[in-house]
Amino acid sequence: MHHAGGISRSLPTLNIAVAVYWFAIATSVPGTLLYAFKYQVGDYWGDWNGALASAAAVVAWLLGLTVSVLYAIAARCQSSILRTKPVFVQAATPLCILMLASSGIEDHFEYRLNQHTRREVIALVENAALLNAMSNRVELQDLPPGYGQLSTGGGQGKILVSHEADITKILFYRYKGIFFHEFSGYAYVSDGSTPGARDLRAFSLSSRPLEPNWFWVDSR
Repeated sequence: MHHAGGISRSLPTLNIAVAVYWFAIATSVPGTLLYAFKYQVGDYWGDWNGALASAAAVVAWLLGLTVSVLYAIAARCQSSILRTKPVFVQAATPLCILMLASSGIEDHFEYRLNQHTRREVIALVENAALLNAMSNRVELQDLPPGYGQLSTGGGQGKILVSHEADITKILFYRYKGIFFHEFSGYAYVSDGSTPGARDLRAFSLSSRPLEPNWFWVDSR
């Protein structure tokens, strides 16, 4: 009887450990997914709603981290694996986000995901729908409604368009600094030639071909 009583008393404690573990997952996974798909979230929900969703994910993660740490401190009778597992789950969230940000996986995924839509913008520009009679100049152009997610990182909703000698060059921002010459992103060149720094209003420019007519460019 004593043995059975000990088992019955341990069950609620184990259930709490399982609940905290799943609570940690529930409050950490959405933040990682929101970061991975942040540009699509901003496009479909709108920038403000996307920002609110991101803020809610951060608050949820902080709440989950707090609960996990408090449980790890309070549940000293549990095994170290059971009571610290939720903390490790929470700690994995910023690590995953840092890995996504530094590995280039996110850029590659975003490039492939939105490439068809970028081609629609290219067609609009080359048909002069966005050029506004621009000739032999380099200008920032607003993307049409529904295309804002294609240019981000400080260049939200804008592309840099260069049209000279019947050659069109278009820059979709992934990063845009305070100064106009600080940027990185995807550049389209209609004749397939490598874009130069002057073409995109930069002091210096490194480029890497992605596919015919497309380059990854970085002026930093």
